[in-house]
Amino acid sequence: MNKFFRIINILVVSLFFAILIDFSLGQVLNNNQKEVLKSRDHVPYFGYTNIGLMENKQYFDDVDFFKNAGKDDVKVALFGGSTGQPLSEEYFSKKLSEKLHKKVTVKNFSAAAQIHRQHMHALLELLPKYNPDIVIFYGGFNDLWIGTWADPRPSYPYNFFYFEEVPTVKKFFYENSAICTLFQEKFNLLFFKNDFWKDCDAGSDDWQKKDAEKYLETLDLSKKVTETFTSKYYGNTRFIAFYQPFRNTDETFVQAHNAVREKIKNLDYVYDIHNAYDGMNDIYEDICHVKENSGANEHIIDVMSDITAKKFPIK
Repeated sequence: MNKFFRIINILVVSLFFAILIDFSLGQVLNNNQKEVLKSRDHVPYFGYTNIGLMENKQYFDDVDFFKNAGKDDVKVALFGGSTGQPLSEEYFSKKLSEKLHKKVTVKNFSAAAQIHRQHMHALLELLPKYNPDIVIFYGGFNDLWIGTWADPRPSYPYNFFYFEEVPTVKKFFYENSAICTLFQEKFNLLFFKNDFWKDCDAGSDDWQKKDAEKYLETLDLSKKVTETFTSKYYGNTRFIAFYQPFRNTDETFVQAHNAVREKIKNLDYVYDIHNAYDGMNDIYEDICHVKENSGANEHIIDVMSDITAKKFPIK
């Protein structure tokens, strides 16, 4: 009997130290997805609690983002995801100023992993405070792609499924256990195809149709929201959207991608610049992000500033 208890004691102590080591490693294990999921603000249309420009609602309310703009500057608000974050406010302001023949101040409100549905809600917080003259949406990739793996409901934020549907116990182990983190990376256990995912049928023909429709609906609603506010130069605040470049369209949203490109041909406020990087070599570092020193970010600003200035000249 004593031998039995000694074995039990050894097992318990070993298990304790194994868990201690696992959880200690879990705190230092470098996992970008985990950090993003943990750091996202629970309010869907604000970016991160400790990363990026739109850190949280209090920060958003307290900071004057256009504090350096002159009283007669044309104020431009830019919204995008992680591909929008590196777009230089200074360079964008310079190019628009040259083309509009008027001093322009661009403020970049882009935040990694965000979609335009979140930006639409952010407009309700932003526009009454700043009354920008022009609102620019730059994106599309996150809007169509996130639903294929992070949340199968089109136009739901990247972290919404994680906060609302993943059980607390599973989140605890994922956020603290090195073993669970590695298993998540290998087998995607948090986002496995359970009944919830099966009901949404992400990637199917019907789902891709809804995916495209939600993206276009979001742009339409955002335009309507934007135009309820006033601009000293245009009467009403102007809205323009750009469907961004990315490569290697995944089969789980290729139909949505093609449908969007076809339908925006008939929209006078959405511009398809998906092929803007054609002819530029070795610029991508993954499916949608470009290399910092490739010149791609400056090129896309050139393209957007040219279209925007022609669309909204100062009279």
